[in-house]
Amino acid sequence: MSGKFPGTPRVMFPVVDVRDVALAHLRAIKVKEAANHRFLLTNKSLWFLDFARILRKNFPKGYKIPSSDLKYCTMKMASWFDPGAKSLLTQWGSYYEMDNS
Repeated sequence: MSGKFPGTPRVMFPVVDVRDVALAHLRAIKVKEAANHRFLLTNKSLWFLDFARILRKNFPKGYKIPSSDLKYCTMKMASWFDPGAKSLLTQWGSYYEMDNS
């Protein structure tokens, strides 16, 4: 939000409402059959650019939020110097759709 990056990486992440996470924890404590099991909590997956659009809508003034994706070659060059950029390249363009049923 500081304008440090000219765009967003073409990377997608699953998201979930924190209230749903809290409810799942509560239910896991109360339901005996849930003991020692893991549960996938997700609502949908969003691209980084989707996150940026949401931020721009809710914080319109005073922030420099990217409005476009970075090019792959830009991220590739950044990955030579930045381990964080390098880790994002492994997920570049991958589409994630998860079923939490």
